[in-house]
Amino acid sequence: MFVDSRIFGVIVSVPKDVKARRLSAVPIWRLLREAPDFCEQIGYQQRKDRRDALEQAVCAALAKARDAVETLADEIPVPAKDIEGLTSPERAALLAQRLLGLEIDQVVAVADRAYRKRVATQPEAAQAIADAVRAILPAVYDHGVVETVRGACGDAQAGLLALPAYHHTVAEIVMAGADRRPLDLCARRDDNHFPKGRLCLPEPPECGFDEDGRQAMAAIEEHLAHKLALDSDHARLALERAVDGFMIARFAARSGTDAKRSDAQRQALAAREIKRQADTGRTHYLILRAPEEADDHQRLCEVARTLRTRYPGLMCIELSRAFEHEDSEFDRFRPFLDLLPKQRPQRL
Repeated sequence: MFVDSRIFGVIVSVPKDVKARRLSAVPIWRLLREAPDFCEQIGYQQRKDRRDALEQAVCAALAKARDAVETLADEIPVPAKDIEGLTSPERAALLAQRLLGLEIDQVVAVADRAYRKRVATQPEAAQAIADAVRAILPAVYDHGVVETVRGACGDAQAGLLALPAYHHTVAEIVMAGADRRPLDLCARRDDNHFPKGRLCLPEPPECGFDEDGRQAMAAIEEHLAHKLALDSDHARLALERAVDGFMIARFAARSGTDAKRSDAQRQALAAREIKRQADTGRTHYLILRAPEEADDHQRLCEVARTLRTRYPGLMCIELSRAFEHEDSEFDRFRPFLDLLPKQRPQRL
């Protein structure tokens, strides 16, 4: 039984008379308190632990600036009796609970209004609000999508996973939710730019790769722009080699004997580091906009499966081409972009 999209209870019996107007149900609070088997089946304790950790993360972000708490509290009306006599940390904890109880659209709207009030005069408070939102958005995004991705992260045979998302920023929200970490986004180029996550491969050029790493990155970008077709074994191998070169340059440990390592050994070192980071909640992922042709799409799925088998811990995802996803995400998340820093102009 649902009330306002939240589980209110579980029906336990239905009268034989289908015209009856009364059903027997158990309220959800009682199940959570008295039915340990039910709690185990739905992973209640794990969810509670995650919720507690999120509240602590939001509190830590807000604790950096008292004015951030006051500003957000103005946007989320709290009865005076609920906050009377509370210390500043206690008010931050109550506010964190209220924020985590909102729908994602409400979180973005509330944060946008609060951020705008402080960004010009109190940048520390504005930054605290932005930090809190980066922790909240992955937690309140569509649970079914996030858990599907979380399950696929550990299954290399899943190959290429299609997301119901159009923008790179939304992909990062989903991946952060699967990792159970705050958002980690690159700076945006302009007002309407939806930036990539920092764990999205390839990373921006300023990350300091050597020449081979940059060339490999350019080859991957060329593929993402559909300049590299997958209509031959040669093309598929070229993509795999580009990814291998990038992974080795980015992740393989360097040492004085690095020149003596074989390609297979360097791939193994890169794979080990990618897996280590994934195990600690930082899953690197490759976004591939798949070709429209069914045969080409199948070939790309095979490449993704090969790469994920070669680099356990790596995730390969496909973004949606649907206009409705692009349109709805712009309306939903465009205000959030204003909370993100812009790239600094390059010096000539």
